[in-house]
Amino acid sequence: MHTTELNYPVLEHEEGLLLGNGDLSVSIYQASDRIIWRFGKNDVWDRRLDLSDCPKPAHIDEIARGVKDEGWVNSGFVDGHGQAGQGASDPQRMRELCDGWPAYARRPYPCPKPVGELALHLPADQSGFRIQQRLTIEQNTVTIRCSWDSGAVINLECFVPPSPNVLVVTWTVENWTEETATAYQVPVWFSLYRWNDPTIEAFVSDLFARTRFRALSGAVNTGRTSPLPVPVVREVDGQPIIEQSFPPDLRFAGGFRYYLAPFVSGLTLEAIKPGASDEARLHIKGDYTVVEGWLAVAVPTSTDAGGADAELARIVATLQGTPSEIITQWRRDTEMRAQAFWHQSSVSIADTFMERVWYETLHARRCAYRSSVIAPGLMMPSTVGDYSLWHGDYHTNYNYQSPFWGDYTANQIDLGDAFFPGMRYIIEIGRKLSRDWWNCRGTFIHLTGYPFEIEGDPYGTGPLSRLAYMTGWIASHYWWRYVYTMDTEWLVDEGYPVIRDCALFYTDFLEKWDDDLYHAFPSGQGESFFTGSSVDYTDRPQVIRHIRYCLQKALEAAEILDTDDDLAAQWRQRLDRLVVVDDLDALSFSD
Repeated sequence: MHTTELNYPVLEHEEGLLLGNGDLSVSIYQASDRIIWRFGKNDVWDRRLDLSDCPKPAHIDEIARGVKDEGWVNSGFVDGHGQAGQGASDPQRMRELCDGWPAYARRPYPCPKPVGELALHLPADQSGFRIQQRLTIEQNTVTIRCSWDSGAVINLECFVPPSPNVLVVTWTVENWTEETATAYQVPVWFSLYRWNDPTIEAFVSDLFARTRFRALSGAVNTGRTSPLPVPVVREVDGQPIIEQSFPPDLRFAGGFRYYLAPFVSGLTLEAIKPGASDEARLHIKGDYTVVEGWLAVAVPTSTDAGGADAELARIVATLQGTPSEIITQWRRDTEMRAQAFWHQSSVSIADTFMERVWYETLHARRCAYRSSVIAPGLMMPSTVGDYSLWHGDYHTNYNYQSPFWGDYTANQIDLGDAFFPGMRYIIEIGRKLSRDWWNCRGTFIHLTGYPFEIEGDPYGTGPLSRLAYMTGWIASHYWWRYVYTMDTEWLVDEGYPVIRDCALFYTDFLEKWDDDLYHAFPSGQGESFFTGSSVDYTDRPQVIRHIRYCLQKALEAAEILDTDDDLAAQWRQRLDRLVVVDDLDALSFSD
């Protein structure tokens, strides 16, 4: 067994031990008087995309004219401070297109949101607190032992079963007697809570006070942002729950929502009246000493079949009758699923550090990713802040892709396939963007996107709004999936349609110039401002490399499937006459 053992308190949720089933994940950390489980769930997003003060998105012809004929220069991703070195035909439009996109640069959302926390309140006035925490990776369980000089001990085991989305905590208390107890306290009681969403101004101010990092400055004091509705405690068919609701979006006309629903043995639930903080809190308490028991916290959401109410009803029905037997079965299911996972990826490495990195990394991946739900960006769901930096980092120039690069190599098809559910939304809006703003067929993979339906361009102005290289980068993942699995049926149904549409975009984007070669203009590479030089937007190596690889693999896929002969001819023609930017011999690469 591979374990991670911590014999000290972990004071930040970002550093805590992690549990999860690929959809619901939990980070475990401590405060001076509490053990805390922080919930994260992949579908819990503030989905608001406010385009109300956005100008018309940039058309590629406008960018081409500005770069080539007017010498646009800018110096910021919020306020662009745009200038036209050769004179602007429309100065106001030039400044609009050099500024950051208001829906991104001046809003903190869309972004993933934290779900809430469960806290075990430790007995007060006990001296000599010691804690031992152990994550057993091949079981996907965490055990915690809390002890004091008095001899009192609290033992905890916690896990998240494969299904449903529930955190289970079991406890036993040792040596809690008249001699060791503190006054009239009970040894075990909990709080379940969701704090009121802060304003963006309060969040930014607090973050700067703690870190001196200035984040989301463009969203502050705009008069256009608002936090989520206040969370509430209420009952659903007699079951006390905490509810967090969200504003309406394209999928959920009444707004997305989720519940925190506790189920417990031996303790009782008490709703706490909200104070000035407007938090929603349930106490899970005992009026006498309960030395063993279990607590389960379910997190049903609007994306569950039938919605949050239907999922809650299913969990209630499951736990009726003999709940302790259900808890035991969930524990077995958790271990069996973990063992099945590691049977596919167990390794033994002479370098023990690298072996530990292998196991801990894949454990974290399986806690937060699975192929049946949307994936997180670079922000782990159970550690995300009230306003995620960079809108959750659903960026396609490395950020979104990077967690997936080792999955197929590790023999974990399901983890690798978690790439696709969120990407489907980006591909779909990309078809509209390709048609409307590039005059191209196929799909344009934007620098940024979101794992749900949106009504318009997520980033419509500024130098980062029309970058061509991410389209090929995303197509590569679909090709890799086929290469690793040789799954022709998947290639037909899911892989090739995306690869084809990415190649179609490049087919129309490339232009044949007087030298009888196809060129890529205008598109920068990496992330940069407008520089005033068209050279920086012509045939950039990162752009050409992705175009070449995408067309090569689209051609190969079409040949494998014996389809699209007419498109294959166009791809072959462009490959044959595509401008060369790399000296492969000098780089020691082959064709």
